[in-house]
Amino acid sequence: FQILDPADLPLTGLLVTDEEGLAETKESLPTGDYKLVEVEAPPGYSRGPVQYFSIGRETGDLSFFRQGVPVLELLADNKPTELVVSKRSLTGEEEIPGALLKIIDKEEGDILEEWISVDEPHLIRGLQSGRTYILREVEAPRGYSLSPEIEFVLSDSEEVQSLVMRDDLTRVRLVKKDKDTGDKLPGVGFQIEDEEGRLQLFSWQEEEQAWAWAELFEAEGSSLLLSDEEGEIEIRGLPQGRYQVREIQGPAGYVKLAEPVLLTVTAWSDGDSPVLLVLENVKTEVLLEKRDGTSGLGLAGAKLEIMDESGKTVLEAVSDKEGRLLLRGLSPGSYSYRELEAPEGYIRSENLYSFTLDEEGRVSGDLLLENEKEVPMITPTGEGLPGYFYRALIFFALAGLLCFLARGKTREEMKD
Repeated sequence: FQILDPADLPLTGLLVTDEEGLAETKESLPTGDYKLVEVEAPPGYSRGPVQYFSIGRETGDLSFFRQGVPVLELLADNKPTELVVSKRSLTGEEEIPGALLKIIDKEEGDILEEWISVDEPHLIRGLQSGRTYILREVEAPRGYSLSPEIEFVLSDSEEVQSLVMRDDLTRVRLVKKDKDTGDKLPGVGFQIEDEEGRLQLFSWQEEEQAWAWAELFEAEGSSLLLSDEEGEIEIRGLPQGRYQVREIQGPAGYVKLAEPVLLTVTAWSDGDSPVLLVLENVKTEVLLEKRDGTSGLGLAGAKLEIMDESGKTVLEAVSDKEGRLLLRGLSPGSYSYRELEAPEGYIRSENLYSFTLDEEGRVSGDLLLENEKEVPMITPTGEGLPGYFYRALIFFALAGLLCFLARGKTREEMKD
């Protein structure tokens, strides 16, 4: 016998049957297509037909028969398939340790291999070529999101085959805006705590224009996160879990959030579906009221000047028809104010008033101003007249007397 490849080139020397009528190859054959040719038949026999056969990844030793009698044993080169699985980041080429991975037979659902990634690729031997398998990530490394599962089929090859699964960093997006207008609020400061109350540290990544969880990158970090000009904060690499977001530096003119906000980072919080947390603030409000000191009715038209702690005028406001002055957008601090113009018919107050506004929008101090009506001028009737009235009366009486005497003297002179 002789074994030929598809080009009819012999791969072995002549194979001659022994006393028991058997022959076998001394070396294994690699995967491929072959044909077996009987070069010379035993005495009294005719040569048998050419037999075609293939050796694949799962092919074992082969036996060939002549008229029902085994005449040849072939040793197949049954080298198992080799697959190298790498776990890497979305952008890097280094292995990421800490991922729990499984190889699953898609048809049967059996778990064929399970391991935790380390800093070297994982080698798997003996998977069948041509069969469909699933590479599934069960747990992602800290700071990474789960990768979608990968279906794959190994080719019938002696070469080492490779498969790379890449993970994206977790993504969190905080958006700070005005609750009423939707305007974005820059410069707002936050801190993030885990469930044990530990502050999380972050480092600024200039190239990505984002904050990264410092521990993942082995970098020095800060607990303070500031919203950018668009009122946003992007965080990458924060591990899965539940956190508290605290506002520690509120926007100017707004009420700071008094309570922390829950933040949950999931296994699927990646760049395509980041955790989105919208934090809304309302402007501060201070309500001053201007009322009649006797009736308690609101007084319209009172003009007030509001000053900060340095005495600088912040704004001027006029009371509405209900006597209300609503001051919105003041920053927390202490303020004083005074009346510039009183309502018509009322006496202007000469007092200086004050109030305090804290970060959570609470107001204390002088919030109610009362005015008294002006006293109308009354025409004198004689009783209780002031002294200057009598002096004027005497003056006019004397003047009249002098005029009378002067006229009488003139008449006498004319008679003479």
